Amino acid sequence: MNQDNAKTNDQNAQINDIMELKNEDVFTVYTNSVNLAFGYYDFQFLFREQYPSFDGQGADSINFVRLVMSPQHAKIFNMILEKNIKQYEENFGEINVSDNFLKSLNLLEE
Repeated sequence: MNQDNAKTNDQNAQINDIMELKNEDVFTVYTNSVNLAFGYYDFQFLFREQYPSFDGQGADSINFVRLVMSPQHAKIFNMILEKNIKQYEENFGEINVSDNFLKSLNLLEE
């Protein structure tokens, strides 16, 4: 099997997985903010939605889900996410994030 066929099969498998999820009772939320905390035994992600404050002062948020996983699971999750982001960018182009935003998250040296 050549690389293009393997890629198509992977994409078809992902589509089938998504279709199965649609048929299950799965709770879906939109999130545009995540906080991360970790300790020796686990990583904790707090997913929420942030939106402009009703009084115009800053932002408010709604907490949705706290996801807790082992360090091993978190590492594998990161590897899977990196692989899928790479595939996304190969298919649709680079995902652009401003340098100022990356600096605010301490992900880019000044």
